[in-house]
Amino acid sequence: MKDKSELKGIGGWLILPAIGVFLGPFIAIGMDFASYASYFEGGDFLGTVSYYNSEIPNFSILFWPELLFAIFIDVLIFYLVYLMVAKKSFFPILYVRIIYLSLAFLIIDYSAIYLLLGDEYFFIDSTDIRAFFQVLFSLAVWVPYMKKSVRVKNTFIN
Repeated sequence: MKDKSELKGIGGWLILPAIGVFLGPFIAIGMDFASYASYFEGGDFLGTVSYYNSEIPNFSILFWPELLFAIFIDVLIFYLVYLMVAKKSFFPILYVRIIYLSLAFLIIDYSAIYLLLGDEYFFIDSTDIRAFFQVLFSLAVWVPYMKKSVRVKNTFIN
């Protein structure tokens, strides 16, 4: 076995979160495009949002926080890539915080949708279930890894 001081750099199990971090911006932009493209189809974003707000009670109360959170998470994901490449010590901290934020957002968002829109507009599909279990997996596997790994501690030192 290697000496603990030799365990540094992107290697070992750290390769898996690294792949996720580097793919993260592409996945986030793709998901945002899939989620919000329909609001731009008519060329009048605010008009489309206003129309949905007039048709669906409490639509804006949910739409704007979701959009702002998506933008906020996208910024954090791009920043996370920078932190990883620069091997900044804040990388594992932000990585863990993004996981906790994602879990909290999923729970709050789906609860709010159910409470504000009711059964008529509340549905969970396979994509939602997959997202929830991905966050739970990250919480169970990558949070402890980021907090306890010698490689993580030796790699992110700047």
